[in-house]
Amino acid sequence: MKTEEIEHLASLARLKLTDEEKGKLAKEAGTILEFIDKLGELDLDGVEPMNSVTGEENIMREDKAIASDDKEIERLTDAFPKSKDGRLSVQQILNNEK
Repeated sequence: MKTEEIEHLASLARLKLTDEEKGKLAKEAGTILEFIDKLGELDLDGVEPMNSVTGEENIMREDKAIASDDKEIERLTDAFPKSKDGRLSVQQILNNEK
């Protein structure tokens, strides 16, 4: 993997890496990608796909809103770095440019 690709990934993840770290990660990522390529060479004819080795399934609960009292909302917004009018504010990471 090229150092430029590591720099791009680091910028997306908002990571600051030294040149030494970039070089090390480029080498390690290259090794991982080579291993993934080798896995693609395996003959898997007759091998059934599987989601789990145990056969267990994840049981999901219904997603439904629950009411919160004003004190609970205030406690949560006070704990958040930036909020306004009871809403949590986060930094924009996506833009509409194409």
